[in-house]
Amino acid sequence: MRSPTRHTGAVEVGTPEKIHFGPDTYLEMVVAEVPGYQELQDRAAEATRMITATSILELGVGAGEATMRVLARHPASQLVEVDESPKMIEFA
Repeated sequence: MRSPTRHTGAVEVGTPEKIHFGPDTYLEMVVAEVPGYQELQDRAAEATRMITATSILELGVGAGEATMRVLARHPASQLVEVDESPKMIEFA
């Protein structure tokens, strides 16, 4: 079955199939698929060191790796997590 399409100007873009991740295997999978994943998370959190974060919005929480690192640098901030999977939010 062909995915529905949407039109953006003259370009036709297919709607990708949803990929569902489980909290018990997500971190292992992403570490295997993304070279330097842990270092990327460390660097992303480190990039916030020069700001005072009072609110953090995380879109697609995954295993919560980025959240843990950023919250360690900004423990008084308010966190809002958004993910299509309630299980991933619960896990993170």
